[in-house]
Amino acid sequence: MTRNGIQERDLAISLLDLVQNASVAADFDAALTALLAKAVDLVPCDGFAVMWLRAGHLEVMAGNGPTAPLRGLTLPINQMGAAQPAVDSGRRVLVSDTVGDARWQRVPGEEAVRSWLGVPLLLENRTIGLLEWTARAPGHFHAQDVDIAVEIARRVAPILHRDRLLDDTRHRLRELVETLPASIPSEPNLSAELGQVVREAQEYTTAQQAFVFVHDEESQVMRCVAASGEREDQLREATLHGDGTLDGWRIAAASGPAWLGPSPSDRDRMAA
Repeated sequence: MTRNGIQERDLAISLLDLVQNASVAADFDAALTALLAKAVDLVPCDGFAVMWLRAGHLEVMAGNGPTAPLRGLTLPINQMGAAQPAVDSGRRVLVSDTVGDARWQRVPGEEAVRSWLGVPLLLENRTIGLLEWTARAPGHFHAQDVDIAVEIARRVAPILHRDRLLDDTRHRLRELVETLPASIPSEPNLSAELGQVVREAQEYTTAQQAFVFVHDEESQVMRCVAASGEREDQLREATLHGDGTLDGWRIAAASGPAWLGPSPSDRDRMAA
């Protein structure tokens, strides 16, 4: 898609397509892939990169094109092109010609860059990352490019933030599960450790419920060791048999709360 070929309707459709593809992505990397596939079409350039902000440093999470920095490269903000003024101000920064511009700091792999466009990823006015477009020719980016880049960053920032947090939560949960013994211990510290994870997972995903079931080899059932949400107490009493039955699930009855024995479907009860 050429710059002149982007009409208002085409732009709206392309942005919607980008948001939809990123939203349904399975994880952070998949969301990045969806972003990479569209960002260069919407804002023509020689290189594009997604950077994540952490402790005063920017890490390149993904990129493509000959003028994009290498994935995994991590440098202080003030050593990443003109990222410092973009992060400090929370606004886009355009460097029409890197030669002679005091804001520009050369980045490994970007020696050929002459035009640079950086747009911060904002979440509630807080910078969490940066989108970067680069080109070999000075004066490459036009006003329309800047407007489109700002719109892309505005739409994808909450999606990338959500998927990044989910990936971090999955990683922490995986580490905890890998350290579990073969059978469920009686000590309460397991529930305490996993409780923090499920609370974060529920908060980050805005889900109604979040829970963790662990297989007990002695009884051959799945017991809930941590839960969060409105039905937190019910979930903690539930036991999954893995054969389509579930014990200890409470539902509302005419005379008050009632306890169910084995039910026809674990999936049906957990989805209720």
